Amino acid sequence: MSIKEKVKDIITGAGIGYFDTGICGEYARYDLYMDDKDKEVRRNALMAFTMMLGTWHSGSSFSFTPQHLRKFDGGFGEWRRHELHHYMKAFVTHQQAIQRDFPVMYAFIVWFFIHIEDERTLTYEESFPELDTEWCTRLRQEVLQPNAAIERPSMKSFFIESGIEPFFISDFPGEKN
Repeated sequence: MSIKEKVKDIITGAGIGYFDTGICGEYARYDLYMDDKDKEVRRNALMAFTMMLGTWHSGSSFSFTPQHLRKFDGGFGEWRRHELHHYMKAFVTHQQAIQRDFPVMYAFIVWFFIHIEDERTLTYEESFPELDTEWCTRLRQEVLQPNAAIERPSMKSFFIESGIEPFFISDFPGEKN
């Protein structure tokens, strides 16, 4: 199954449910595609990551579970979990190209990173002891702190950039909210 087909499962329902779909979709290492030569493949990888963070922030799904908590939900069986450190490292490494090519998804990802940590009142390192503290520091210094005042983009702009078909008339391009 191609990355595009796998991402299609993740974004199912986003047009109507936004980030409250609770859908995780089939496992794939989407972080490995954040710098792919094919812009459409990069778009799909970033859509998947944006949806994973969005559903985590909304509380409807948890694509990222700390390794030490997986024993309580069967996370060491055949069902695989996404590793936050892979996504964090890929995002920090490729942030400039992501911001240039997909500014709305970049803004959502940054906004989610800031607000998930703030609202949980635990640092990522406290929640995920397996994280490399160097990458958490780099995420904060290179991405989050310079963008501390970032505004959450509109879903309409996310739909336009990602190509997801919206459900509500007000979310279609050209419609006034």
